[in-house]
Amino acid sequence: MADQAAPYAMNQYVYENPEGGREAVDNMTKPAAFKRYSAEKADIKPGWQGPGASSLVVTAKTYRHPLVKQEIILYDGIKRVDIVNTLNKEETYEPEAGYFAFPFQVEGGKIRFEIADAVMAPEAEQLPKTTRDWHTVQNWVEIAGSKTSVVWSPIEAPLVQFGGINTGRWLTKLEIKNGTVMSYALNNYWMTNFKAAQGGTLVFRYALTSRAGGADTVKSTRFGWEVHAPLTAVWLPDRNEGTLSGEEAGFFKVSAPNVLIQAVKPAENGEGIAVRLREISGASAEIHLTTPLVSGDEISYMVTDIAEIPANSFKVVPGSIYALVKPLGLHTVVIRP
Repeated sequence: MADQAAPYAMNQYVYENPEGGREAVDNMTKPAAFKRYSAEKADIKPGWQGPGASSLVVTAKTYRHPLVKQEIILYDGIKRVDIVNTLNKEETYEPEAGYFAFPFQVEGGKIRFEIADAVMAPEAEQLPKTTRDWHTVQNWVEIAGSKTSVVWSPIEAPLVQFGGINTGRWLTKLEIKNGTVMSYALNNYWMTNFKAAQGGTLVFRYALTSRAGGADTVKSTRFGWEVHAPLTAVWLPDRNEGTLSGEEAGFFKVSAPNVLIQAVKPAENGEGIAVRLREISGASAEIHLTTPLVSGDEISYMVTDIAEIPANSFKVVPGSIYALVKPLGLHTVVIRP
């Protein structure tokens, strides 16, 4: 699904310096010009080989980068590609930026991406006079056509540009003519609250998948969240007895696929555990929340707002917790054993 006609190849690293310095990038009266560099040749070798996955390692170098290392990881039985990009970069105070290109080609593809507790389409759902040159992604970008879709997830680099490199253009309207996503991995263009020089070893990780069918917020969100919150292995000493049986799949489960458990934390008043739920598809859901924490008539719970102020009185339902989550709503349940 790579666009062969795009100016940059899949996962190609692009390094730039603006002609005229930072002032040229900040000049909104005309587009800035840049000198851009990429590796001209690369060395490709097998990476690690395991029972569940294998990798390919590509190494190269370019201007101010003695090493550009890209590891592509494929999994057995999982439709997912992971990319680990490592830069060994010289430190400089000259204005600069670095990008990784992802020129996807999806027939009739439309771009949507996750923002803070919502999903939006660039340009179509933006407020007037907001930035078009770059956007900030939470966990995923979806390029969806009528027959196929691609989902891409950045882990360390949330800034993206759509359609190509837009830095210094100061667009008032973003015309998206292709499925290219540029990961805006690093820059020092801004005058405040940003590191003036970025050097040393820098690591940027990405994951992507594809599927049949069109736009699907539930599937894209679940993929993006799984990438950002992988399973964590914890060592237990010998003869350490846990409280969960081997059959348990999770500490909390929610019955509806369009409702995510966004947070689990101690209740604000110190009594019980607060579980925050988020609906992601735009449809209300009456969910069943289960946990091996308590059972039978030992459980009580209350539905609250996000500040954990009770929305109704306590309900006692042996062994079960039910809640109605509104479309695109946040919902908090406080559980008290």
